[in-house]
Amino acid sequence: MRTCEAVISLGMLLLLVAPCFAGWGFPVKHPVFPASVPDGEVTGLKNEVALVMAFGPDEIADFIVPRTSWYNIDCPNCEGGNVSRAGGEWNWSPDNPDQVICKHCGHVFPSDEYPLDKTTTVTDSTGQVHTYRYCEGTGGYKHYMQMLVENQKKRYMEGIVGRLARLYAGTKDEACALQAARILLRFAEVYPHYSPHGIESWSTMAPEIHDIRMLPMPEDGIQPVPGLHKDLEGYNWRPPLGKAAYPYCSAMRGDGGDNWFYAEMPPHLAYAYDLVAGSEALDKLSAEVGKDVRKEIEDFFRMTANYARTFPIYLGNMDPSLIGGLAVIGRVIGEPEYVHDALRRVKLILGWQFYPDGIWREGSPSYHSQTVGGLRSCIEGPLKGYSDPEGYVNPIDNSRIDDLNAARDVPMLQESIDALNHMRMPNGQYLTIHDTWSPSSHGRTVSKVRKEPFRTDLMWALGQAIMGQGQGRSGVQACLHFSGSYGHSHCDTLDLMLFGGGREMLSDIGYSHTILRPLSVASIAHNLVVVDEQDQRGADGYLMAWGVCGDLLRFCEAGGEKTYPGGSGRPKVSQYRRAITNVALPEVGAYVVDVFRVTGGKQHDWCIHGSADYDQTLATNVSLQDLGHSLLPDGKPFDRTWTGQGQSWRTVVDGVNRLYGLYEDLRTGSGDETSTLTFSYTKPDMPALQTTLLGQPDTTLYCGTLPSIRRAKETNASIWDYEMPAVIARRKGEDLHSVFAAVHEPYAEAPGLEVSRLELAEGGPDAVGIVCTGEGFTDYHLYGADPSSHMQSADPPISATARYAFIRTRREEILKMVLVDGTEVSFGKTRLSVPSAPEG
Repeated sequence: MRTCEAVISLGMLLLLVAPCFAGWGFPVKHPVFPASVPDGEVTGLKNEVALVMAFGPDEIADFIVPRTSWYNIDCPNCEGGNVSRAGGEWNWSPDNPDQVICKHCGHVFPSDEYPLDKTTTVTDSTGQVHTYRYCEGTGGYKHYMQMLVENQKKRYMEGIVGRLARLYAGTKDEACALQAARILLRFAEVYPHYSPHGIESWSTMAPEIHDIRMLPMPEDGIQPVPGLHKDLEGYNWRPPLGKAAYPYCSAMRGDGGDNWFYAEMPPHLAYAYDLVAGSEALDKLSAEVGKDVRKEIEDFFRMTANYARTFPIYLGNMDPSLIGGLAVIGRVIGEPEYVHDALRRVKLILGWQFYPDGIWREGSPSYHSQTVGGLRSCIEGPLKGYSDPEGYVNPIDNSRIDDLNAARDVPMLQESIDALNHMRMPNGQYLTIHDTWSPSSHGRTVSKVRKEPFRTDLMWALGQAIMGQGQGRSGVQACLHFSGSYGHSHCDTLDLMLFGGGREMLSDIGYSHTILRPLSVASIAHNLVVVDEQDQRGADGYLMAWGVCGDLLRFCEAGGEKTYPGGSGRPKVSQYRRAITNVALPEVGAYVVDVFRVTGGKQHDWCIHGSADYDQTLATNVSLQDLGHSLLPDGKPFDRTWTGQGQSWRTVVDGVNRLYGLYEDLRTGSGDETSTLTFSYTKPDMPALQTTLLGQPDTTLYCGTLPSIRRAKETNASIWDYEMPAVIARRKGEDLHSVFAAVHEPYAEAPGLEVSRLELAEGGPDAVGIVCTGEGFTDYHLYGADPSSHMQSADPPISATARYAFIRTRREEILKMVLVDGTEVSFGKTRLSVPSAPEG
């Protein structure tokens, strides 16, 4: 009986794989996936396949060699053009198939300058010994240039076989079907000669070939799936293998960017086979070569699926690749279990890996988009309308599938697709939280603000509050982030992102693969408070209060003490909380009030950063002096001399966070008194942001720059060319207690607010009063430590018992009074009382 609970035996690794097996599966009527090829496409296809149509068996064998080849090898001359990931950065042509040219430096390989004078020897599953030649580069990197050439040739043939199949579908030219079948048969013949290969580690991305044999084919033709990864132990990154058959980041045929098992199955080849499988040309070829060509090709597909099924079900963002491959191959070769496996994985990933508010578990809109987009492609593509063979019942879950329908069978998919649209800035771009790409990182133009009103949403389970006011260039959106760390995460709990004037004002850099990736994920690259110069640790934040008051204001407070763990399981900080209020101005526009409370540790660095997309200047009312040295303890300049992807760089050396050395052009002054910080774009007709920070005793202000990263467009050679303004307000002391209170005002021509502290006679050290005065109005904000905090001001006479209270006046006439998580607020003789808010 087939089961998904079986575990692979290490002894099985030593057994030989035979290229042919007993017949399995159910009869299939081809094509399962018919292709409609318009007449206008036929001429182009004929031109594209003309070269290969003239190939005989020898030429096909020369392009598809019986050994492992490699997709992403760096150029030894320029190390991949100094880009973040060099895979695919090559020019190659079938007219000169035995050479490649680096897209960045133009160096041509083979090259006398870089002889392949070192070797790696591996024995494949048939017992044949292969010697792979390479030249050694920086850090011992193995530049397998011949393998790269062979991979270019192989992938070219993979693309051509699909074109041949489409040409056959459009013309019924048996010669096209015959040539497609010859190529597919060659892929089947060489597959047992491949060896598992992958990357050495995420940090180096160095290629590595494993001397591991392919698992034997099970008697029923179906490799059991070990089960869910969360329920298993011993599935390791690399040998010693424990219970795993192959290293996690490895493949045999697969050409994914990291040579990952997710790319092992070739659905594009299965689609091509499906189009030609019914042709008489395959019967002709079978007679010519003396074996069943259809069976050989289908067994090849089966082996790739079985390779992927040796791994546990990880339910990660790459799983849609597996799901699609299983669905296509299962249907094309008539193996219902593969199709059931695909559907099971879809339901598991939707049930296990999305928050209750519909957001993908990693909290990254980029990976949410990748995951739900992939799932949608599977459900609406190869799985759509599928029915099991008559009488079939799946032996693993005792189910059968009849006319698969996404809306009926997988309703959670649409909910997750809809949830993604909540994770956007007012210009339509995704919020760059965690590992999310900004379009500008890939050289695309920053989008203009849309016309619709700015969104207000609370993703309470993820940990993301989006507070929007207004629309267009006068609208303001503030985002408070308090999610945990579940993959592709940043050290960013209680990060603030601010959009106003049609632009990002306070940016989160987002995703990067450059050498400065450590900065992009670090706490100091986010708009938050860093404690003791340490990066936060991955831990869930939590929601404390949320309130929306009509079109007037949006309020959110969240905490995250566990992001700074201390000894004995106790947090370093006893308080780590942020409260954000987005307040509509009386006429048009809005501003944001920001209160950050921290207790514990010896140093608090309140950090904010300007635009990561455009040049900005930073001005302040504080008298500043050049610092003359870096923020590193020794005061020395930052050492930029390291190589490789940024993940390989150690940020903490001898207890020192070296990232602080990335602050440059530093000037310093006192932050004891209220200070204004003005971020202005250098381009004309663009908005500005004024941040007013209330003073605290013993505060030092540092104004400088950090690398903005995005504008380097993922090119390491340009990573130091672009800067963004950056500010630190620093306080030091034993068991330190700080309350950083600020007001952020986007504006077009001139700031309209005067900001001052409202002195409170009661409320304790965590209570904060803030006065914002504009043309014809005055706003009073009172922030308490909790709902029972009693705060009182003598001038003007204000009293409140609340987490947050708001009053708007015009010449002492009360216009608005608001309570969030409180019971009373009064201004003079006017009093507003409400019942206590429910807890839970």
